[in-house]
Amino acid sequence: VEKIIRCSKPSRSGLFPIARAGAFPRMNDRADRSGRSLQPATTHLVGVGPEREFSVARQLTSAPVVWLCSVDGLADFYDHPRPEPVIILLDGDLPPDDLIGLLDQFAVFLSAQPIIIQATNPAIRLVVTIMQRGVLDVLPKPYTLARLNAALGEILAKPPRRLHRREP
Repeated sequence: VEKIIRCSKPSRSGLFPIARAGAFPRMNDRADRSGRSLQPATTHLVGVGPEREFSVARQLTSAPVVWLCSVDGLADFYDHPRPEPVIILLDGDLPPDDLIGLLDQFAVFLSAQPIIIQATNPAIRLVVTIMQRGVLDVLPKPYTLARLNAALGEILAKPPRRLHRREP
């Protein structure tokens, strides 16, 4: 039986189908002539937070990273298998203790996913704290498409994180 995650406001179809765990294929996975796997041609960016906060990210319409959709919260995204590869763009406009608590609550999941946080005027101490929890970049709002592309380029240049399976 196929489950569907409903995106808040997706880029195309409105839905991305989610089958049983592990059944979602790697997007555009390819290999060179020797059979070694190469970086997938397309990585998806999924926003976590209010749709209105992702106007810059929605402009990503061509490889290597394209906007997929936004979801209301990490729990909506966490409980279902995800398309791979994916980068999470988390809206961090929460009270600092709430943001840190959210990162701690989903620590195992987030350790396996590349994550960027966007936030309005984040304090330096908060940036240090959240990056110690595995966040790869913090984008102070408002930011430009060029700044977002630079952050995504740095993430794509790094080796992929190992996916940690959560125990049932």
